[in-house]
Amino acid sequence: MRRRMAAALVTLLCLVALSGCQTEVGEGLTVTVLDVGKADCIVVQEMAGGTLIVDTGTEESADTMLSFLDRQGIEKVDLLILTHMDKDHIGGAAALLEAMPVERVLQANYDKDSDESAAYYAALAQAERTPERLSQTTELSLGKAEIRVIPGRQDTYEQSNDYSLMTELQYGTRRFLFAGDAERERLQEYLDETPQQFDFLKVPHHGGKEKNSALFFAAVSPAYAVITCSQEEPADEEVLALLKQTGARVYQTVDGTVTARCDGRGLAVQQ
Repeated sequence: MRRRMAAALVTLLCLVALSGCQTEVGEGLTVTVLDVGKADCIVVQEMAGGTLIVDTGTEESADTMLSFLDRQGIEKVDLLILTHMDKDHIGGAAALLEAMPVERVLQANYDKDSDESAAYYAALAQAERTPERLSQTTELSLGKAEIRVIPGRQDTYEQSNDYSLMTELQYGTRRFLFAGDAERERLQEYLDETPQQFDFLKVPHHGGKEKNSALFFAAVSPAYAVITCSQEEPADEEVLALLKQTGARVYQTVDGTVTARCDGRGLAVQQ
């Protein structure tokens, strides 16, 4: 009973916050972190500028992604960012490319021999799209959203997760960071660049702990943090504790899809 009452209170507070996050017709930013298990699929809708997807989950969860896009009335994707080539990040890419036009594709600058990778490249060829393999920081815009995609500094990494592209997005005064599966080495590269603080963080590597996790969370200091995880593979308890120490409100997709809405000033998150 107490848990149900607490959940109802959180929902009410979110609705109150959303009522104060007013946007003009055709304006506003929505970030949806889909519940696709221990995998990443993030849909960013800039109402006047189009749709960005960061990672596509697994092959098995592709229907979840496509069903969401259909419910939202999304018929094309303006920008697809694949942070790295692991199957829990590119698994749904082939299905997405087959289902609708994808105008621009950015990916990490390496290849991985896997069935998911082969399906992705075949779908790219069928769609007559050439991915941009990032070796330098790339800046672009989506409507009023300013986006900065940051690749790793090295040509090769021991851990495939450390190839992860890290994506910063600014909308008005609010800042979002999608950190892929960055592990210790990649996090240190990012820390060496003296990162700014962010309002919203997609926590790296499904909430796994690294030796420099505490330094990373302190540096980016998110107000909201979302962990993509599952019942079978939950977030590390130390990571949850570290995030709470920074003052972040933590959400886990094992409890359901997470949605953030922003008008450039206000930011409201609900699950």
